[in-house]
Amino acid sequence: MARNDWMLLVPVLAAAVLAMAAAMQPFVDPRLLFLDTIIAGVVSGDCCRSWYGFMSTLGVLMWVGTGSVLLFAAMMLMRMDRAPVVRLQLLFAGLISLTFGLDDVYLIHENAAPKLGVPQLAVLLAYVLLAMAYMALSWRRILAFNPVLFLLAGGLLAASLVVDLFGTTGSVMTIVWEDGAKFVGIAAWSSYHLAFASLAVRAAAGVVDQPKYRVAGTHDANPSSARVYRAS
Repeated sequence: MARNDWMLLVPVLAAAVLAMAAAMQPFVDPRLLFLDTIIAGVVSGDCCRSWYGFMSTLGVLMWVGTGSVLLFAAMMLMRMDRAPVVRLQLLFAGLISLTFGLDDVYLIHENAAPKLGVPQLAVLLAYVLLAMAYMALSWRRILAFNPVLFLLAGGLLAASLVVDLFGTTGSVMTIVWEDGAKFVGIAAWSSYHLAFASLAVRAAAGVVDQPKYRVAGTHDANPSSARVYRAS
């Protein structure tokens, strides 16, 4: 990992510590902290408490906050008429973030879609295809800008999906591992994309942020494309 890139791991480590603390605290059933607020109220049989869904709510805030920043960064690049490929990536990542945030808020794949006759597996498959399309569009810039952090985010979110599909329904361990991995994965996704968005906007504005990064085409008045890559 390049110089100063370790700082992007700080939010991930903080999320991991918080998830471990929520899972190991002796005061309440940890499921009530990780489950969605409404489901936690149903599981507890005692609705409601302000701390129900604490971890789930933080995850939603990260999804929505990240998505909003990415869409704003894409709009900034569009207004500057710079880096169309990069702004498309930011737009795509922002929409993915907001989609997953809405899924967590409204329990789309778990409840809403099945109620409308759409199987949960079909919704999850659509999300996987969406992620694959994003990687197909962005893999060059992903490899160029901190691929370890991106793979960490993808791996944790994928692990959460696997536990969701194959874990024991309703068990404490399944819920803690599923939602704990997802929470840390969201933090890694957010850290990666917020840093990438910051670099993209600063580079398009002509600000040299870090000597190890450059943006191809910034010397052009109106570059047709831009990609972030690690200078060697």
